Amino acid sequence: GGAETPAIVDFLLEVRKRSRMELAANISPFIPKPHTAFQWAAQLTEAQAVDSILPAKRELAGRGVKVRYHAPFLALLEGMISRGDERVGELVWKAFRQGARFDSWEDLVQRDLWRRVLDEAGWDVEAQTCRPRDAEEPLPWDGVQLGVSKPFLRREYRRALAGELTGPCAAACAQPCGVCAGEVKPRAEVA
Repeated sequence: GGAETPAIVDFLLEVRKRSRMELAANISPFIPKPHTAFQWAAQLTEAQAVDSILPAKRELAGRGVKVRYHAPFLALLEGMISRGDERVGELVWKAFRQGARFDSWEDLVQRDLWRRVLDEAGWDVEAQTCRPRDAEEPLPWDGVQLGVSKPFLRREYRRALAGELTGPCAAACAQPCGVCAGEVKPRAEVA
């Protein structure tokens, strides 16, 4: 984590310089979501996210760019819930029984309660949540079919890592994803 921080800082300072406007930037740790090309990607750990965000915040302080950020601990919880298996359901239920409510709101999340639940899990929740997935390993969400094929997502992941773009959906599709079948077709060409 953190390799992109200097590029983000340089970009924001350049925008500030050219526009002469006061800027507000929101920085959030990337959370690889199921059923996307990035479902196999690693997620930054809480410490890695802090190590990426705080240097950018310090570097931009007093330079016309106000930095807000999504709390790395909340990003860990979000990643845990979106990428986890049945064990995560048990953790959420345990936290709920102990009083966790409205935990997507940073001012209401009970960090100590959640940290206790995660520490008592009997498995390394952060390591399991944040680890990269092998392209061939079964994923907890494989049983849910949304139409986009896993081979297509694998191709898109490889293309993304190589910096290659995929064109938009079109009637004459060169990159079939698996959604278009029967009556399902793109409505209009994108200009």
